[in-house]
Order: sequence, then C-alpha cells, then structure tokens
Amino acid sequence: MPRHQHSSKAASPENAESSITRSWWLPVVLGIAALAVVACSMLFNFEPPPLERTERVSQVDSQQSKIASKIDSLQRNVTENPNSHLAHFKLAMALQSQGKINEAISHYQQAITISGEEAKYYNNLGTALAATNKLDEAVENFKQAIKINPEYAEARCNLGITLSRQEKTEDAIDQYRQAIELKPDYAKAHNNLAVALKNTGRLKEAYQHRYEAMRLQRAQQGGN
Repeated sequence: MPRHQHSSKAASPENAESSITRSWWLPVVLGIAALAVVACSMLFNFEPPPLERTERVSQVDSQQSKIASKIDSLQRNVTENPNSHLAHFKLAMALQSQGKINEAISHYQQAITISGEEAKYYNNLGTALAATNKLDEAVENFKQAIKINPEYAEARCNLGITLSRQEKTEDAIDQYRQAIELKPDYAKAHNNLAVALKNTGRLKEAYQHRYEAMRLQRAQQGGN
C-alpha cells in the first residue's frame, strides 16, 4: 500500500531561525522607538529656571526654620548699623527668601544707596523686582549690574530671562550667548538659550544647548 504523504512541509531551519529573529527583534525595535520618544520628550520639555541671585540665603543660613530668627538678628544689625550696606543686603536676601519681596526691595535699594557701585546688589534687586512683575525696572537693574561688571554672567542670564518674559526673544538670546561665552560651563544659560532657540524654531541648535545643559548638570551633580 502506498504510504500517505503529509501535505504540509516541516519548517526549514532557515525559516525557523528567521521567525525567531523577527520575534526577538520586534520588541527590541519597539523598545528603542519608545526610548527615542521619551528622550525627545525629555530633551524638549524644558523651561527656564527662576532668576538667579548671586548670593543666596543659603549663605546666610541654609535651614528655613532658622531664617525667621536670623531675620530678627539681621534687623537688629541694620538698626545698630544703619549705614552698613552689607547689613541691608543680607537682610534683603533673607526677606526675599521668606517671600517678603517689597521689604527686600527696600533694603536692596538702601544697600545700593549706601554702597553706590555693587553689581551683585543691582542683580539681586532685579530678581526681586522681576518677582513682582516690575520687568522694566528689573531690566534696568540687571543692565546696571552688567555696566559695573561686564563679565557678570549671572546678571546677563537674568537679563535674558526677563527679556524673554517681555517677548524680546532675540535680545534674550544675545544675553544668553554672552553669558555662555563668559562662563562656558553655565548649565542654566545653556538651558535658557535652548528654550529661546526652540521657541524661534531653531531646533537643531536648541538640541545642542539642551544636551550641553544636561551634560553639565550631570557632571556638577556628580562632583566632576
């Protein structure tokens, strides 16, 4: 009797290997695509950080619970030394950290009146004014800080942020570039420049500065 022959053929080793390869590569490709989407999202999901004071309250006292008592001490110091611009400046920083912006502005202004030419006083006053949306006044104080110290990268960065808020994007970009030229490892300036470039459609250059900002932040966090 003739033997029955199977109508279907067994899969060849080559076909089996191809099937396995496809089943292995599919999740890999999908995973890479997902990572790419996440990376792009992280890359372009960025905003400018807050304005940067040159000397932060952490230099006065890093613990918020102690700042209130520190303010009392600083106020006594101002009372005892009314002509000390440094006393007014330190009190202004502490007040600003507590959200007492108008009081801080008053003491920054007194510090400036007494000292005359302290770039950091103008810069910090600019940050306080910007916090109350007095952007024109803030810009003038940042410009004065830069006039006193043309190499003041933080003031240039703050000026750029404030100009951006005024929708003067190209002027802001110019300030960010100058800040980076003065301080190439200035991560915030790179980040801010990336934001401004992205908003003007210059995505390739925005990507470059955003990547550099992330690289610098990682290096600084790692203590490198």
